[in-house]
Amino acid sequence: MHDALLLEAIERFGSPLYVYDFDALCSTARALLAAFARHDVQVLYAVKANSNARVLQALHCEGLAFDACSVGEVQLLLRLGISPSRVHFNADAVTLDEMRSLTRTVGGRDVELTVGSLDHLRALVHPDVAWARPIALRLNTGFGAGHSAAVTTGGELSKFGLSLEDLDEALAWCLHHQVRCTGFHSHAGSGIGSVRDYLENARRLVAVALACGLSLDTLNVGGGFPHDYGNGQGLDFDLDSLAAAVESLAAPLRQRSARLRLLVEPGRCLVAGAGVLLCTVASVKRCGDRQYVSVDSGFHHLARPFLYGAYHGIDNLSASPDAPQTRVDIVGQLCQSGDVFARDRGLAQPRVGDRLCIRDAGAYGYAMSSNYNARPRPAEVALMNDQLQLIRRRETLDDLLRLQTLEKHTC
Repeated sequence: MHDALLLEAIERFGSPLYVYDFDALCSTARALLAAFARHDVQVLYAVKANSNARVLQALHCEGLAFDACSVGEVQLLLRLGISPSRVHFNADAVTLDEMRSLTRTVGGRDVELTVGSLDHLRALVHPDVAWARPIALRLNTGFGAGHSAAVTTGGELSKFGLSLEDLDEALAWCLHHQVRCTGFHSHAGSGIGSVRDYLENARRLVAVALACGLSLDTLNVGGGFPHDYGNGQGLDFDLDSLAAAVESLAAPLRQRSARLRLLVEPGRCLVAGAGVLLCTVASVKRCGDRQYVSVDSGFHHLARPFLYGAYHGIDNLSASPDAPQTRVDIVGQLCQSGDVFARDRGLAQPRVGDRLCIRDAGAYGYAMSSNYNARPRPAEVALMNDQLQLIRRRETLDDLLRLQTLEKHTC
């Protein structure tokens, strides 16, 4: 995205502001689909990374299917007209009420369901649910990986999936209750740094599937593909090599079942690089040897630096390209000391009113935002063919109060 267009966006739609480059988004989707199509692997987009309706519609038009982790995400996808057969529901801690809601939402349509606990299995035969379609089981293979312990989803410190010790009981339960288990799923974590780690979890999943002797329809080896945030660490993650290795690992299962579909479910790597968060400098001040640059945003808009110490490139759009750099701490507007985007970062000397661009914010940005400190969330804008279009308006205080009961209180 050209800086001039970003400056135009923030002038037209206000600050702070999310902007998504849809040309970049679709180009990334096509490259990912092509890499996996060569090896007969289906790609599911993990909706939780960015659930803006226009983003979902664009990815649907490119041919992706979807991994939904809540009933709300399933309902959103179906309301957008996405075919139920391209929706895979894979959630944790699913309540009976949610299963009732899912059953009403899905009706007799072919949404694929993945189950990760014995209690979730038991809910399937409740009279109000009576799930009649095949299911997949999410397994915890004992191996996890990711860019942070907080997003590692395998191993005994992870809440996700059936432990292998419970697998025999789960399969026996399915057999007894005539619930068809036709798939296995496992996901090691988010932002996995190397192909080797990714394939270790896939290898374990294939070994379990072979040992069970089942003829499967689906094998989902998860997502977690990383994105290069520009922090100099680099990536050892070639998607074509990964797709070929997954196909090779699953070959013995395909000999057993010619109809086996291989699935992966990336989120971050599809959308992270397509989005930026624009904000405005509100104050510049010193404290000892440190220079603090406060902006009109914070972890209520982009939580990744606060939650994970995550790196995002930050530029001063208002400065000339050859402006000298100074060392600054870039901080947010929230009443919390941890509201920091970057420490000791090089930045063209900012002034009040300057526009800053926080890069690679398309994944787990707006999707994880909040109204902390009673602050409305920013607008979202699409950049398509060098044209800017509002795709979600900015929240107002009325939006924040709408769900509250504002009766006069007598002291």
